[in-house]
Amino acid sequence: MRHPDIVAGLIMLALACVFIGGALQLPVGTPQLPEAGFVPLIQGALLAAAALGLVIGCRRRATTPDAVAWPTGNGRRMVLHLSTTLFGYLLLMPAIGFVASTFLFLAVAGHAWRRYSAPVLLISAAAISALLYCIFSLFLQMPLPRNIFGLP
Repeated sequence: MRHPDIVAGLIMLALACVFIGGALQLPVGTPQLPEAGFVPLIQGALLAAAALGLVIGCRRRATTPDAVAWPTGNGRRMVLHLSTTLFGYLLLMPAIGFVASTFLFLAVAGHAWRRYSAPVLLISAAAISALLYCIFSLFLQMPLPRNIFGLP
């Protein structure tokens, strides 16, 4: 691949557009208490700025970069596993809610690293899911995606 920075920048720009588009559909709130759309809007704007910087920086370089090889073997397996896990996380969130989908995502994504035992993965996934729920729902009072039963 001749210009991996341009490809990565365009992928990041597409993700930024998804973030910004999704954020514009969420309630904005007031300046004193932003609603759920505030965080993805800021993330999308920062991601878009980084993507444009990557593409513009690559276009300004006088020399062409060396060819970059795609990952093989274990690296390819991890990229595919984590990409599939993230896609599943996004698909499952509306059906099973934020807490359950975050727990499953962290447990399954952690399994890709193959460094920790199942009890450690499950306990840490539960702790991180509970922490994120407390931060966003209780402390920041932001509405989280709920499942079909109305639970977050």
